[in-house]
Amino acid sequence: MMKKQDNELDQNGYSIIKGTSIEAFSEYVLCFGEVINTTEVKVKENPKAFVTSSKAIPFHTDHHAADYVAWFCREQASVGGETMLIDTTKILYQYSVDELEELKGIHFTEHTLFEGDVGSCPLLDMSFKNKWKIYYSFELHGNPKTHNPTLRKLENDISNLTAITIRLMPGDALIIDNRRMLHGRSQIQGNKHRHLTRYWIK
Repeated sequence: MMKKQDNELDQNGYSIIKGTSIEAFSEYVLCFGEVINTTEVKVKENPKAFVTSSKAIPFHTDHHAADYVAWFCREQASVGGETMLIDTTKILYQYSVDELEELKGIHFTEHTLFEGDVGSCPLLDMSFKNKWKIYYSFELHGNPKTHNPTLRKLENDISNLTAITIRLMPGDALIIDNRRMLHGRSQIQGNKHRHLTRYWIK
């Protein structure tokens, strides 16, 4: 099973595991690297963060230190709570070298959570495998009104691309390439008893 999921993750940017246990999945994610953060994702009445809100969450990546993000579904809401994915490689391959260089100069705000964090991260960076690594957040660093044509083009392309929609059920798990895939979430409704365990993997 693991080899199959590894191949899917490399080819598609994400992989779904059906009918596993939290113990088995917790061991499985260690195959990808070090778990640098684990969060129990539940809806709270007075949330201080998007992740604990019942509202729909727009497309983004998580902290840049997480190469992979994984979720294990313990419980799902009766309505809503679907995970949505956008593969940025389907967008960026169409961009010119000049456009990609321009996107490298754009920074988005990032929470300072780990030693060495500076509060922002470039939208694009080149990985050691010569692949673009994306960081896409909710707020531009510095002046939030600073929009250039290439950034507007990227935002438009993201909004026009059909998202992959995944509804995890108890015992299901999902792992994504955090520096390739944008993820979002539909509004959580109904009983709102959605509970996922989230892993950041470096």
